[in-house]
Amino acid sequence: MAKEHYFDISAKLDMMEMKNAV
Repeated sequence: MAKEHYFDISAKLDMMEMKNAV
């Protein structure tokens, strides 16, 4: 469960970074 939670957070951060880059 911890890995899934960490992956979800990293995925959200990735999306936020992509939005900022655009």
